[in-house]
Amino acid sequence: MALAGHEIFIVLCSDRLDEGEYEDIVKLVVRSETKVPVIVVSRTGGWPEYLTAINGGAFDYLAYPPIPGDLQQTIRNALLGRQMHLEENGKETWAPNQ
Repeated sequence: MALAGHEIFIVLCSDRLDEGEYEDIVKLVVRSETKVPVIVVSRTGGWPEYLTAINGGAFDYLAYPPIPGDLQQTIRNALLGRQMHLEENGKETWAPNQ
């Protein structure tokens, strides 16, 4: 997936957007078949919203404010999962610094 000529490796968004819904972002990324992980940060979400996001294709759904260590680990897991998917499909890979 690319934005203005730059490859996107991860999407981090709020469950509250000024324009549109986070679900639209998740659907767009899922339809792109790029396996770019989407992490949604929620200020108000509960269990039903979590399930909606995950079932819709989000990699994870975190409570706001996310604990920095948890957010860092979630991002690391998402990027490594994407790398594994790319390797399994014989595509170019990229790995974050460990």
